[in-house]
Amino acid sequence: MKTILVFGLPGSGKTTFAKKLSDLFRDRAIHFNGDEFRKAHNDWDFSEDGRRRQAERMRDAAINAHREGKYAILDFVCPKEEYRKIIDADFLVYMRCVPVRNFADTTAIFEKPERSPVWAVESYEESDRIMTDLYHTIMESVFNPTSPTGLMIGRFQPFHDGHKALFLKALEKHGQVCVAIRDMPQSENNPYTSETVERKIHTALQEYRGRYKIVVLPNIVDVIYGRDVGWTVSKIDLPPEIEAISGTEIRQGR
Repeated sequence: MKTILVFGLPGSGKTTFAKKLSDLFRDRAIHFNGDEFRKAHNDWDFSEDGRRRQAERMRDAAINAHREGKYAILDFVCPKEEYRKIIDADFLVYMRCVPVRNFADTTAIFEKPERSPVWAVESYEESDRIMTDLYHTIMESVFNPTSPTGLMIGRFQPFHDGHKALFLKALEKHGQVCVAIRDMPQSENNPYTSETVERKIHTALQEYRGRYKIVVLPNIVDVIYGRDVGWTVSKIDLPPEIEAISGTEIRQGR
């Protein structure tokens, strides 16, 4: 389980970002807001000791969330590197949007992050894109490349319900799946680039993040192996109505 710290000056969009990110995780993450924590503890002390105490409370909340098998999204100003080290987050999101309000005492002590990498959000317009990229990065980091994995190779032009049904069978059988996109030259039968195909697959498999990985392969036309290679080639039979799904008909709007 990971801790994501969303920090920045008051009014820079931290809570909005954190709530939307939490929605992507659904029930796999808990969002902790700094102001709500201060209210719950009736602690509005913004001295050095008070801010340090707040960081320790937020860190402990994240630890407890991990014990429940949840990701922790911490949303508070956390103005100094000292406090960020207390949190020791796996991912840092620095909200650099122009604040809608100003607290002079907090602005005066705020330190730019020293640690790298940091996901910096410079404007509200780009926040959703960065949030989605961060979510994908976090969930794909859960995928364990050394664990038994099923492999699906295809053009996926487009990725449709038949592909998804096959994916679910592979997921049930192996626990995680590598979806390999053949990098096809664009044509009438292959109108989508590999980048577009990848985005469509991510959308279709949203709820299975962390249990699959997408890779782009050359235009593989033959899989060759010798004796006792340690893996098998399996054909999975799907119901007739699923087998009948045609990518060509989908492309033609039928």
